[in-house]
Amino acid sequence: MAEISNKKRKLIKNNFKKLSIEELVRQTNLEPHVVRSVIDRYRTKMPKGHQDSLSKLIINKSLDKKMTILFVITIILCCSLNTYQRNILWRESTTLWSDCVVKSPRKARPHFSLGSAYEDEKMSDEAITEYKKTLAIDPRYAKAYNNLGNVYANNGMFDEAITELKKTLAINPNLAKSHYSLGLAYKQKGMLDEAISEYKIAITLKPNYAKAYNNLGYAYEKKGMLDSALTGYKRALALDPDIEEAHTSLGNVYEQMGMLDEAIAEHKMALSIDPQYMLAHYNLGLVYLRKGMFDEAIAELKDALAIKPRDAKVHINLGYAYGKKDMLDKSIAEYKIALSINPNLTQAHNNLSFAYYLKGDYKLAIVHCDKVIKIRGSVNPKLLELLKPYR
Repeated sequence: MAEISNKKRKLIKNNFKKLSIEELVRQTNLEPHVVRSVIDRYRTKMPKGHQDSLSKLIINKSLDKKMTILFVITIILCCSLNTYQRNILWRESTTLWSDCVVKSPRKARPHFSLGSAYEDEKMSDEAITEYKKTLAIDPRYAKAYNNLGNVYANNGMFDEAITELKKTLAINPNLAKSHYSLGLAYKQKGMLDEAISEYKIAITLKPNYAKAYNNLGYAYEKKGMLDSALTGYKRALALDPDIEEAHTSLGNVYEQMGMLDEAIAEHKMALSIDPQYMLAHYNLGLVYLRKGMFDEAIAELKDALAIKPRDAKVHINLGYAYGKKDMLDKSIAEYKIALSINPNLTQAHNNLSFAYYLKGDYKLAIVHCDKVIKIRGSVNPKLLELLKPYR
């Protein structure tokens, strides 16, 4: 716990029963969790008046022994009841701050803190309501705009997120995290230039912002600026070597640049950090496919599916790897699983059609070739030529 002055500790001790947590936070300028920790030290202690009464009873031998015991039990039960009630109140942040809101309904901070508690519990609608109440009381509460924007973004409401995050930065343009969050929202909207601009501002305000460098690299990669993407990812990893996403993204850039061994090394590094990182298994499998290392590719793609069994693109690539090993039944099975997940995957129909052709089942090969045409997809010209004699 942070160092707390005796004056502040005494203030909390003398007032925690009659003042709300929010009011104690305001008066002491301490964080809520620090105030609660101090209170926890005192709330289970027997009140001084009860201690004095109990001491007098024990010293006074003239009183009836049974009456003394009964009185002691009564005091202990009262203390226990008080502690139990206060524990119920502080059992959850939502309960705590709901109580503060009831006691101080016209103050912004309790509503903001309740919104934060709801956000932590993934209760988005309730969080939005409380943040809006905060802003109705204090329209310049920058953190409330920021958190409201983040809740909108987490729920896929990116236009609303952008609006709220801009309001945050209009009040305080020096919030690196808000610029970063705005960049993420722009990224989701496909507004890469705007995202890059926000990431750069975030980095200017916070030069060691590893996540901002990582996402800056991603934006450059999406724009096809691979050298800049490489720089962004490397800078992110220099600041924080344990960002598995940055290792995998760097591996993807290396693959696009034809540096396959370097790509493999980065994907493996990601998996050394998080063995359950599905994308690293998948992307490593794709690099092995490009190198013709089909056994290794199959192993990685199967690992990816163990983590995320209903990912159609992984099933398609696993089917392709099996096909390269002439394991046509397994190849067909994987394409069928992909189509059970999404019946309109033209790549799966194309590959399945070719697999059936290789097995000599020309009727089914034609069926899946025609499905590609029906979906208005692009049929492999070589496949069309191969199937002509069997139509």
